[in-house]
Amino acid sequence: MPLTSRMLVAGLLAASWVSQPSALHAQTLFERSPTYADLADLSFSAGMIALVRIETQIPIDPQRAQAALPGYTRFYVEAHAKTLLAGRKPLGRSVRYLVDLPLDWRGKADDLEGEEVFIFARGVDGRPGELQLVTPTAQLRWSNARELQLRSLLRAAVSPDGPPRITGVRSLLHVPGALLGEGRTQIFLSTQDGSYASITVRHRPGRLCCKDWRQSEVGCRSAPIRRLLRNGG
Repeated sequence: MPLTSRMLVAGLLAASWVSQPSALHAQTLFERSPTYADLADLSFSAGMIALVRIETQIPIDPQRAQAALPGYTRFYVEAHAKTLLAGRKPLGRSVRYLVDLPLDWRGKADDLEGEEVFIFARGVDGRPGELQLVTPTAQLRWSNARELQLRSLLRAAVSPDGPPRITGVRSLLHVPGALLGEGRTQIFLSTQDGSYASITVRHRPGRLCCKDWRQSEVGCRSAPIRRLLRNGG
């Protein structure tokens, strides 16, 4: 690795992730297709969202920096910024960051040089062009469908009449049904602006049906609710 690149890597390592409570969830995005709620998690955590083309991808010696999970390797990336989808600060034409990529059965990561990816990041103070991803794997390959979904989410997030942002679950009320395995769970949500939002989960043998009372975009697609529903309500 050239001296200049080694110096840049050292700087990025110094600003690398100290604690990432959501890193484990983000790691799984490489192993499955990200959902609307996954994109919302990343988008609301990021100071900027950009589409970039990877020019250089260099693996980092594990003795210098290990990936957050086994089966991944940390890479130093230099990329050409194409589009800034969200962010309050301008983005230069060239950016640098670290990312963890999964390894295949041969112990190799995909070569992404020349490919376009979305990155969810924040700037590094005093280091123009250097970025820190909001989680070690907050990089997603570009596709037309993914770009449309991401732009739709970002428009909804800033729309004056858009749904409020869910901040948590206030309470739950479960009513058993007449038959074994049937029932209804009402989930009352806390929102950033204090407005009302709730969903109803109908339990039926072999099925889990989510039907929202209000704020359908917030209810069934919200990140906190996603984790609740995966556990069966």
